[in-house]
Amino acid sequence: MKRNLLIALLLILALGVALPFAPVGFLKGPMERALARGLGRRVEIDGVSLTLFAGPGFSLSGVTIHEDPRAGIEPFAYANTLDATLDAVALLEGSIQFSSLHFNDATFNLVKPDQEAWNFQMLLDTSPGIPLPSLKMRGGRINFKFGDTKSVVFFDDTDLDIAARDNGNLELRFSGVPARTDRSVQGFAHFFVRGTSARGQLNYRVELEPSALDSVARLFSANVPDLKGTAVLDAQISGPPQHLDVKGLARFGDGGTLKLDYKGMLDLASQTLQLEAILPKELRTSVRVGADRLLSRPQWNVAAEMDAMPLDALLNIARQVGAPVPVGQGTVTGNPGYSAAAGFSGNVEVRDVEIGALKFPTATVFLKKETILAGPVTVNFG
Repeated sequence: MKRNLLIALLLILALGVALPFAPVGFLKGPMERALARGLGRRVEIDGVSLTLFAGPGFSLSGVTIHEDPRAGIEPFAYANTLDATLDAVALLEGSIQFSSLHFNDATFNLVKPDQEAWNFQMLLDTSPGIPLPSLKMRGGRINFKFGDTKSVVFFDDTDLDIAARDNGNLELRFSGVPARTDRSVQGFAHFFVRGTSARGQLNYRVELEPSALDSVARLFSANVPDLKGTAVLDAQISGPPQHLDVKGLARFGDGGTLKLDYKGMLDLASQTLQLEAILPKELRTSVRVGADRLLSRPQWNVAAEMDAMPLDALLNIARQVGAPVPVGQGTVTGNPGYSAAAGFSGNVEVRDVEIGALKFPTATVFLKKETILAGPVTVNFG
């Protein structure tokens, strides 16, 4: 019995080793047509070989998945190799369909046409009666394109798993390193998205591994000073793509000691994000963060409203992100703001200030574009 089992295993091993060398070039056309039916796009393949160990299927080389005409002419994806596993049930019924597609060394172009849905939404609308195969990618790259303009933001070292479930849910697992095409040094860790979507409703958890704080800031704006420490993000987003509720926690500074809860709204269609910090009432301050063209060319803005905020709390926040500021007492009132397009704006008034031996009753700071001006100040020593 053991001898027969050993012989069977050796035969399977020999078959698995020999299959890639089998002359199956004649299957190239049927494979292209089967993939086109499953993906709703024209597909071109350079070469075909049989596989056994990953499940009965094919290893396809030089795979180009062309774009839906509504999204443009640049290919949707290119893969150096693609492992395509056959759907055994469909095969027994006399048709070639795939249960899973595993992309290796691949590049995907995610496109949002001006008057259409995203091209990956078009992909989900496959031919009637043909289920979307499970999609996997390891170590690939994802580019973004809006209309005819390619974004400066992309994801590298990307792992992606998309699987359709029997209950109608679409399960997504994504990890990648955000970066910009106009910068050579990035300094980002991995960004993760995990969750499901069904009937136009998304429910995802979003996380960012500890990343250098100044690298995170420079992903969105080039004119950022050196900052100390790291940034860690964790958020839950849910709702329709055009109105996603966002709730989360961010940790900043040296060792992530500065914690900040936030909430807001994300619109994937218009690429806008609006967040509000959830701060203790004793800080007497509100902070709002917004972004336009989030994935194409991010334009960020920050605005604060301070009503006698304790100065020591403000200085402590500055120290947490590396600013060399001393301990001090007093209050801060004003409406400072910053945007990538307009620079600084607003006014700030500090009262009853004590910093070491320095004391002054009041001072006003004016913020305009790249200029910070302070009005006349009477300073007392001792």
